[in-house]
Amino acid sequence: MAQPLPDDAVYAGAAGVLRALAEAHLGGHRAFDKVALQLRDRLIAPPLGAESGLYVGTAGHVAALVAWAAVSGDATAAASAAQHARRLAAGPVPTSRDFINGQAVLLLVLVAAGEHDSAARVADTLATVTEPAPGGVQWRHTATATYLMPGLSDGTAGVVLALAVARSAGLLDRRDLLALAHAGGQQLLGSALLDVAPRERRVVRAVDGDGVGGSGRP
Repeated sequence: MAQPLPDDAVYAGAAGVLRALAEAHLGGHRAFDKVALQLRDRLIAPPLGAESGLYVGTAGHVAALVAWAAVSGDATAAASAAQHARRLAAGPVPTSRDFINGQAVLLLVLVAAGEHDSAARVADTLATVTEPAPGGVQWRHTATATYLMPGLSDGTAGVVLALAVARSAGLLDRRDLLALAHAGGQQLLGSALLDVAPRERRVVRAVDGDGVGGSGRP
């Protein structure tokens, strides 16, 4: 007997399952579409609490609903994603720059939901907090972080992805974003074979299997 989902989050709940079912639908597997619609209906309501992040929170709802709408043409899912995105845009910009709860994921979901003006404001925020690096530019997790984490969830890779998607989606037609994404990517490529002191930056060598997509934590 199937167990009920514990919550509506991407991490262990309805949003994560809907995202997977969107991939199944795209691959031609339609047997679970009825389940997908039930999950969509769960995600129409705003998440409980104040969480706004990707894995737990409103950004995860937007990502799942946008993914389902893109493959199924579901207008209700698209409208709900836009409504959630506007709610995020009306709130404060996160102080962290990360892909979990920060500016990078906020930029990504605002772009995905078509919230151009709000996405541009977040992109401007990210552009002002870059740091020069030997191979390009980099972003700290927060302004007060004493060490660098290059990975997707917490560091430069997540910001690079968000900026590149924003530019390639055509919603933010700005060469400066593409230049920043390129410079951040160059820094990641240049540091992929380094293993510097943990308090400054620690990137597991690419041959060890983690590379730039890992958490980067010591």
